[in-house]
Amino acid sequence: MDFTELKIWKGRIERAYGLQQQQHSIWKDSIDLYNCVYFYRIYGGLDTERVDVNFANWYIDNLVPLVYFRDPFIFVRAEHNTWSAFSQTMETVINIYWRKLLMKQQFKRVIKSGLLMPPGWLKTGYTAKIGQDIAKLEEIEQKGLIKKIKEAITGVFRKEKEELTPEEQGVLNQYIEEESIFANWIPSWNMLMPEGYQLVENMPYLIEIEDIPKIDFLANPLYKNKENIRPSREIKLNSPSPNLNKPGYQNIGGADSETDIIRLYHIQDRRDRKNYTISMQSQEPHFEGDWWSAKDGFDYEPLIFDETLPTLDKSNPYPPNVIIPILPQIIEQSQARTQMVKWRKRASAIILAQRGLATEEDMRQLEETDVVQLIQVSNIAAFQMSQISNMPSQIFDIDNIIKQDLQMGTNMGQLMFMAQQGQRTAAQANIAQSGLQLKASARVDVVEDFTVRVAKKIAYLLWNFYDREKISEIIGEQATVNMWPDLPDTPKERQRMIYSEIQFKIDAGSTAPPKDETVERKQWLDAMSIIATIAPERLNKEEAVKSIVKTFKYIKDINKIVISNDEGEMQTAMQENQLMTEGMLQAVSPNENHQIHIQAHSQMAGNEIIDEHILEHAKFMGLPMKSGVGSKPQKGDIRPPMKSSNPEIARQGATKEEDIYQSVGNLGVGSGTEAI
Repeated sequence: MDFTELKIWKGRIERAYGLQQQQHSIWKDSIDLYNCVYFYRIYGGLDTERVDVNFANWYIDNLVPLVYFRDPFIFVRAEHNTWSAFSQTMETVINIYWRKLLMKQQFKRVIKSGLLMPPGWLKTGYTAKIGQDIAKLEEIEQKGLIKKIKEAITGVFRKEKEELTPEEQGVLNQYIEEESIFANWIPSWNMLMPEGYQLVENMPYLIEIEDIPKIDFLANPLYKNKENIRPSREIKLNSPSPNLNKPGYQNIGGADSETDIIRLYHIQDRRDRKNYTISMQSQEPHFEGDWWSAKDGFDYEPLIFDETLPTLDKSNPYPPNVIIPILPQIIEQSQARTQMVKWRKRASAIILAQRGLATEEDMRQLEETDVVQLIQVSNIAAFQMSQISNMPSQIFDIDNIIKQDLQMGTNMGQLMFMAQQGQRTAAQANIAQSGLQLKASARVDVVEDFTVRVAKKIAYLLWNFYDREKISEIIGEQATVNMWPDLPDTPKERQRMIYSEIQFKIDAGSTAPPKDETVERKQWLDAMSIIATIAPERLNKEEAVKSIVKTFKYIKDINKIVISNDEGEMQTAMQENQLMTEGMLQAVSPNENHQIHIQAHSQMAGNEIIDEHILEHAKFMGLPMKSGVGSKPQKGDIRPPMKSSNPEIARQGATKEEDIYQSVGNLGVGSGTEAI
């Protein structure tokens, strides 16, 4: 990068910052509302009579867990059976790394930024050794191998230099490790987009702002041209109290200063496939490198909930946040609440008492009463009394109107408000509630799509930078070539593998809060019962029982509760058949899988010893069976009910006509004929 090109990039940064600056006042107000300091700032301090309604804080804190409450399980499936082993390995690895990278916390930060300061940004990438360029990793590894061969031939083995920690080299982010995948939230303030472009996928470049202390900037070996660089700004000490003295030392500056801040601009240029790091204080770039060969786009993924549209002569890459549409209602609600409190305090009667005419006891009793306000004056004749007109009560009805406006604007429904006025029937309430939840469901859908996009980026990085040895360490078993294939030579083939041959998805609603567990449990039990009735041969009974136990949250004790190893039980039962046909009695243990044993022993029914043995199993299962040769459980006794929640209905059969008439007559309607 020559001086002319550097000057061009500085101009682009200034224009991109000017575009973002149009959002700063909106973002600041939204953050202050969320931090509950907006009214304190607007009205110049604390007012004891103000009752601020911090609706923005309640709204965001309800909305974030509504769209991302828990980490989803990422399913990876191959389009063709050739890559099935690879997809299964990728599924295991990516779900392990999803937890390792603490993606839940990263996502919540991105979502909160997407709501208050859209877009929200998540950066994914690979960190090489500090000071190494990712694009030159292959060259670095090749040179390192050649160096080791030369040293082995000459017999010279130099002592390796002691490696420095990332912190010692100016990298203080504890989530970034050397030679590792990373995923970090980037504040919206720190991302600049070029003017004239509406969609991020069409932008030629993105710029990340990083403020770094000068001491860390100088320590990082990746940066160059650091001589005589001036700080961009200096951190000032803001004393909370005028009596608090500043430290009794002078800032000598230089490399030991932590208050000198260097503002760096990290540029990712799609046109030239280049990475740059520059600062406004230097006339030379601090870093310049190529994209690594298989890179598939920007490292930054935006999260946008509500896209806006461009105007005739202006693009709008910054969409509106969720606070601005309801900001007038939020302010007015606080004003209304404050007025209510002030009028309530002033609604009591005011008594003017001339000083010296009343006894101290009378004055004390009046002052202790909350009903009136007592004011002592020197000359009561100097005051003229007048009746204050009563304020009509309808003026305070504005509070309910504001609540309705906020309810429609936020789509939060029953989460934050009482039922809307005019809903007199259950049908009306259900229709309104469905509409209110629609936008929340749409936001959940946006987060799910964002999750899949991030998962693909992480999977692509894993495949490009982690070899089979590293994958074997992660999954705890030796990874084969089929489980983790070699990288194709061409970047297009690598991208086709991840983005076409392998499909990533998550279950719908898997990031949202769990629904009513009682309803979900009943639906699951009914579904299992129906499957066991119409297609029992398709059901893995051991896994089915385990899944049912899990629905009741007995996961820790599941291995103690569920009897497993059906195949071994069947073999044991067949061996018992052989012994009993030879005349040897077999004891029945209460811990056996009696259903499997009855199924196996029934094949040899007709033998007196085997028939009695079947009866013993039936007793443990509670099945009614008659003794005798060839006796078996009735089909209805071993078949599960059609619906597990109401088994008696399935057993009763069709109701007879005379029973209906009798029931009507018992209700006092009259005879059956008259009722009909």
